[in-house]
Amino acid sequence: GASAARDIALAVRAAGLWHASIVTRALELNERGEHERAERFVRRARRDFKAYVAGLPGVADLLESLRQIQYRVGSEWRTSAHREAYVMARKYLFIKEDLRSYKPGTYVDALSIEEKR
Repeated sequence: GASAARDIALAVRAAGLWHASIVTRALELNERGEHERAERFVRRARRDFKAYVAGLPGVADLLESLRQIQYRVGSEWRTSAHREAYVMARKYLFIKEDLRSYKPGTYVDALSIEEKR
């Protein structure tokens, strides 16, 4: 009933916060040049995260973005996609609305942004 729906909503919210903290930490490690550590961190976190979200609705984007990030943070990564994913994660952690005129709708959208030169 209502309590089960509330529990699912709470679990989805917790998953979003956990995901944002994983993304933020991984990108900060990458930014500091700790590439191997960043990749190891995401690999471990992604395994635990995947187990937690099994069966939850609306988490496909979160899982796919962690997969993409895991393979990017293992080397230098300073692109628009890196910045967009970081901004999205930080705003989610601090419950801030993204008021920019253009903003990606999902993490996968953010990660597919190409560097514009």
